[in-house]
Amino acid sequence: MRALGGAKKAVLFIFTGAGLSQVILLLTSVAIARIYDPGQIGIYSILIAVSVVAVPVATLGLGNAVAPAERAEDAMVLVHTAICSLVVFAGALTALAALTLSATGGAGLFGLGSASLFVGPITLAAGLFGVLLQLGIRLRSYRSVAVRGVVQASVLGGVQVALGLALQAASSLAIGDVLGRLAGSAMLAPSYWRLRAGASFPLPSVRSTIRKHRDVVSHYMPSLLIETAAIQAGVILVGIWFGADAAGFLGFAQRMIFAPITLIGAAIGAVVLGEVAKRRRDGELDRGAQFSSLVIRLAPVAGAFALVVIVVGPAAFVFLFGQEWETSGSLARAIAIPAAVGLVWNPLSQFFVALEFWKPFLVLSAARLLISVALGWCAYELGAGLVGTVAAIASGGALVEVLSMNYLRLRL
Repeated sequence: MRALGGAKKAVLFIFTGAGLSQVILLLTSVAIARIYDPGQIGIYSILIAVSVVAVPVATLGLGNAVAPAERAEDAMVLVHTAICSLVVFAGALTALAALTLSATGGAGLFGLGSASLFVGPITLAAGLFGVLLQLGIRLRSYRSVAVRGVVQASVLGGVQVALGLALQAASSLAIGDVLGRLAGSAMLAPSYWRLRAGASFPLPSVRSTIRKHRDVVSHYMPSLLIETAAIQAGVILVGIWFGADAAGFLGFAQRMIFAPITLIGAAIGAVVLGEVAKRRRDGELDRGAQFSSLVIRLAPVAGAFALVVIVVGPAAFVFLFGQEWETSGSLARAIAIPAAVGLVWNPLSQFFVALEFWKPFLVLSAARLLISVALGWCAYELGAGLVGTVAAIASGGALVEVLSMNYLRLRL
């Protein structure tokens, strides 16, 4: 932790908040596994995947330019523009879902039925949360970021469990998700007023600010879209090839297996982005090599995590969630090593944002999507089954993450 210097307390704040949120996630997941069936969780997982992929387009990727923006005035314009674009896009997406639901006789977008009506609201909630999170990181409001995780997990899980007792449907899970993300956004809202207090008025025009950050729209937004699509490709492809139940098993496995990634990787990643972006704005020559050395030390932790999942994964899922979820345990074992790679990659990826490596990130993101989908398709066509296909998709993403880490090692 010495490498982080003054940021040590920041990591502790976020790490503690993430830890509490993951405990809440585990406790509510035990109840959710017994309330909802795999098909309902599968529809919800596909719904989340589609909505999350839509966010970079909805915000034009501008939210990710907030942290590295040089001036507070530019950051404010970026926040305003991203949120306005998000509201318009989410509204259009909701209208499209409603029209499609009527035109298809109830099948809805992507065959999600009435649950497809939540694509717009989840996109709106996820995008708003993402923009405000970047703002909180820019202002180094790490305490708010930490509290946000606890509040969001509590509301999300609590509402999903409560609604599930009254109505066991994917829509109940979706409502809990929307309310949870909005609650998390509310915890980050004070960061906006802090930014506003430090800005000088009048603000620069939207056109001049977009022109100044045109690389974000032209390079980072497409790369973020492709990267997000690559991450969510597993659930979407499994839903297409194997059905909603299989998507539910995978979605639930990911819900549990990515918890340590959120706990450790995102905690350090948020501080990496905030601190390196600030040093860059301040004109310091140090590009953050000391941070990367700390992140690399996560490798042993990631290895131990993968080993535990491989050894006890299926048995742990059966013990915690019931015999019905044994398949999720097998899928967790299949993606354990790629998830461990992601644990290291998650914080390292923030260097691309903090240092504005837009073009390389675009190339690497495209490679990740193509390789993941290609390997998954080959495994599916060769009859590898659900577990083999998921392992192939995840391994493709991990391979590109390793190549990306090597690229950063050379650049830093």
